Order: sequence, then C-alpha cells, then structure tokens
Amino acid sequence: MTELEAVNYLLGILGSSPVGALTNKNPDVAVAQQALDGAIVSVTSDGFWFNEVYNVDFVPSEIDGKISTTGYTKLITRNYYGVVRGNNFLFDPKNNTYVWENTVTADAVAILDFTDLPDIVQQAVQFFAATQLCSSDLEDATKLSEQQGFYNNAYIQMVKDDLQIKRINRLTSPRVALALRRVTPARLGSRNGPNFGGR
Repeated sequence: MTELEAVNYLLGILGSSPVGALTNKNPDVAVAQQALDGAIVSVTSDGFWFNEVYNVDFVPSEIDGKISTTGYTKLITRNYYGVVRGNNFLFDPKNNTYVWENTVTADAVAILDFTDLPDIVQQAVQFFAATQLCSSDLEDATKLSEQQGFYNNAYIQMVKDDLQIKRINRLTSPRVALALRRVTPARLGSRNGPNFGGR
C-alpha cells in the first residue's frame, strides 16, 4: 500500500474526493496525513519485529552535548540510564541534565515511514487513523465502530506475526543453534525432558 492510497482511504472516511498526489491543496489531505503520522506512533511505539533496533550509538551533539532521540519512541540504554522526553532529547535523571559527555548505546524503537511498514502494519495504522478521524472530526458512531473492528482484526494479526517472527528469530539465532547442538539424545529423553510422562 502506498501512502497516497492510505490518504485516499481516509479522505473517503471524511467524505472527501480522492486525490492524485499528496501535494494536493485540499485541506483534508493535510488532515489525513496528520492522522496517519499520529497513528504510526500510536500503533508501533511499543516495538515490534520491524522497528526494534539494537546496539544503536547515540552521540552527544558537539554544540550543546544533547542527544537527540528524533525518530525513536523508546530507548533502553545499556551503559547509561536515560529517559526519552517529549522534546526529543535524552534526559539524564541521575545528574538532572540533558547534557551527556559520552556516547549512549541503546536498544531502541524506531518510527518508520508509512511505506517502510509491513503490509499488515500499514493496514492497522490506516484503520487506527480512521478511528481517530471518526471520533474527533466526524463524531460518527457507526463509522467508528466499523473502523474499530477493522483495526482490531489487523492489530491482532500484527501481534501474531510479531510473536511468530520473533520466535523464529530466537530459534535460528547462532546462540540458540549452538545450544541445541549441545543437547544429546539421552538428555532429550531424560526425566526432565518432554518424553517423560511422570512427575
């Protein structure tokens, strides 16, 4: 799905005609784009297989020593404890400052562009944006209920995909493969193994 297709879907929710380009001057296009951008953050900010990144180095600015977190919704720091705040800078609560002297390495949740999202996630984002428009702009309970149902179905599938993909990734990781190679048949059939029927 392209962003234009998603915007045109939202324009239909608003009762507006579809457009041929995102640069169209119809004010509803801007409303739809804003709803879509907000939905990306709302739907994906917990972190899933497609937007979790690991061991990212966040380097303090040479100008003021601040660390920008623009493009990320969550950081789990490794070598420092930091807090992401609404101003898109990493805060150091230990020293009560935004100024950092060293690079901070963290696992993070990235905010991706709509076109970089997997198909099922695009659908969830599109439907969530539609629920927001139905609730705030239209106040249409019937449309809201319909779009909420679409969103719930897409989100459930998105969570299932996340669990499945992460499980596969764990099982195929070099560390797990090495551990499995060390398990002998005798150990697999031991009292503590899955073939033991008693307690």
